[in-house]
Amino acid sequence: MKETGFFGKLGIALFKPSDYRRFVHLSTGKVIGFFLAIILIFCIIAVPRLAYNTKRNITKLLGFLKGKVPTIVLENRQFSSDVRQPYEIFKRNNYSIVLDTTGATREINEGILIQNDGIVLFSKPSKTVGGEESVKLPLSLFFDNTAAFRLDNAAFDAFDNSITVRKLLVPIFISVFIGYLTVGFLWLFFASIPAWIFNRTLKANLSYGQVLTLEVFALAPALAIKLIFVLLGVNFSNSFRIAQGLMILVYMIYLWIAIKKIGTGGGLLVTATSGPEAALPTVPSAPPDSSEPVE
Repeated sequence: MKETGFFGKLGIALFKPSDYRRFVHLSTGKVIGFFLAIILIFCIIAVPRLAYNTKRNITKLLGFLKGKVPTIVLENRQFSSDVRQPYEIFKRNNYSIVLDTTGATREINEGILIQNDGIVLFSKPSKTVGGEESVKLPLSLFFDNTAAFRLDNAAFDAFDNSITVRKLLVPIFISVFIGYLTVGFLWLFFASIPAWIFNRTLKANLSYGQVLTLEVFALAPALAIKLIFVLLGVNFSNSFRIAQGLMILVYMIYLWIAIKKIGTGGGLLVTATSGPEAALPTVPSAPPDSSEPVE
């Protein structure tokens, strides 16, 4: 039986789960290769859009900060500012970011206090600086002794201009590839439980390795759904959870269809001993008529 090429396998993975039985006898190397290839294709198509979205979000964030953050100068290993202090940079519910280089502010609600010689993180409301619910990070953790800069609108603009979509492509590609590679392995691990239940319930007679092979092919339509959401710019909030739910639903439906097809066909009656794909099970020929001599 002639081996199906990669794009043929991909087409079957996306649109014909009832034909997955053709691939249950693929070698481990080829299954792993298909697994890596679909994640790689996902990254190649999705990363440019993700890089564009990241750049847009950075620009929005910096635009917000330009209207909120006063001019802050780092010189002689100390922060200073010419605004009236304490100055509240950000506040939402009980969380706030406060600038006070004078040292007068000693406690705030949950949030961040920027002092002249460090940054204090408060994990719970109304705790004093140095208390057990606060952690002070000295400036030496972030800057060396000779560092000096001026944080103002011009600095925000310069930073925004230095971050381009092209510069974001490589780091985002690496992080997305590693992330989806890890998530893919986790999906294969956790989905093997319901897939094995399908296998036993539908009497498909698959080995554990063959179940994993079907899972790898079912990842393709799940990633396709995620890709559609990414290209449409839907990545957060309720829409993100909807995308995740659809991915899981389609993944399980494809596995069910694939395993059910094998089960209703009598299960895997033969095991391929050569070639990348197994031939379909053969039905034994009918016994000879009793009136005919048997040789």
